Amino acid sequence: MDKFWMCYVEGTMGCRFKHPNREQAVKEAERLARLRGNEGKQVFILETTDYCQAPYPLVTWYKFNFSTDQALIDSKVDLFYRDKTGKFRRLEPFSRIGFAQE
Repeated sequence: MDKFWMCYVEGTMGCRFKHPNREQAVKEAERLARLRGNEGKQVFILETTDYCQAPYPLVTWYKFNFSTDQALIDSKVDLFYRDKTGKFRRLEPFSRIGFAQE
């Protein structure tokens, strides 16, 4: 991911456009400061420093065995997830999940 800059006008809902360099962000900040309704508001230039990413949530299907009150994962379903490089990886399922006895 390349570094980018965004402009934020205080009291607004947030940023909308990623600028590929600081110079373009400065020009946009000046333009935003001159807009009617922005008089006296501060316009901030935000620079990317870090980012994080959460993996896509997995969905697991279970089959119930009502005679033993245990859920068994259907072994016919293969589950996959994307790793940090974007490649799909097979998720190794648990063979059996039991429920607490009341």
